[in-house]
Amino acid sequence: MTKSKLYLLCLVSLLSCINAKQVNGGDLYPEKINGWVLNKVFDEKAFDTSYTITLKGIKYNIQFKVPRNNKQQLILFLPGWNLPASDWKTKTKVVDSALSLGYSTLLVDMGKSVYLDTFYSNTRADYKNYPTRQWLWEEVLEPYRDAGFFSDVYKGLKSHVFGLSTGARGAVALAQDHYLTVNFVAALSGDYNPLVDTTDALMINSMGRYYQNKDRWRFGSNNLLQRGAISGHLYLAHGRKDRVVPIKHSLEFADSLLKGNSIDQGWPVYTFFPESSGHDYLFWNEAGLKALNQLRVLYP
Repeated sequence: MTKSKLYLLCLVSLLSCINAKQVNGGDLYPEKINGWVLNKVFDEKAFDTSYTITLKGIKYNIQFKVPRNNKQQLILFLPGWNLPASDWKTKTKVVDSALSLGYSTLLVDMGKSVYLDTFYSNTRADYKNYPTRQWLWEEVLEPYRDAGFFSDVYKGLKSHVFGLSTGARGAVALAQDHYLTVNFVAALSGDYNPLVDTTDALMINSMGRYYQNKDRWRFGSNNLLQRGAISGHLYLAHGRKDRVVPIKHSLEFADSLLKGNSIDQGWPVYTFFPESSGHDYLFWNEAGLKALNQLRVLYP
């Protein structure tokens, strides 16, 4: 056994010991990865681990992998509503392609989250059990931020977010919440402005009915009207035959950004709106690979 392999085995063992937490009389799982351990991991040639973080009794799976040709850039992959993050790997070629190019990958399950930043008094009771962006940032990403990711687009390690469907809204909102911490956002088939459809059940259950909470719908979870500038290059993709999320979301969002100061700030907006694509993994594979190619150009 080579010295480097021995060191990696010791590191993995240390990681398991540090992050294991025993609960419920024998349920052993890693609670979180320590930032200083991550710093060591990113110095290695390869690393692959899966673990869970529990929120209100529900375990959320997290898959983290560093490829052998590690370039010390991280892509966070966010899923759509009630979709497993592993679909990014099993139903598209985007994750494997990213790894082959040297990008580390982080797949985070979000369950039935609609990527709110907070809950309201009339948020449906069961929705209050689902993850928020605050949980994602503070609990899931904390060790990765300690290791230098999601810190500074100019001086820190390069950090990127890919999101599909509702996860696209989450990816954009994350970049807006934490300005100048995300280098590249790929948002596929996202719903950014709830005013496009005030009968949307997910939004009603999250924020109450529109006629009773108009300001909340306009500003509470609205990427288009309420949020600030995008901290990084933005790639918007949406199929024009999407029957689940109207393409109007992406068209309006792209138009508002292009008319604003995103270009002046040095953060161009890239778009991909094919005529025949819908709301499915066939499109997300195509759009995700195109986004990855754009990422390669910007951050090789």
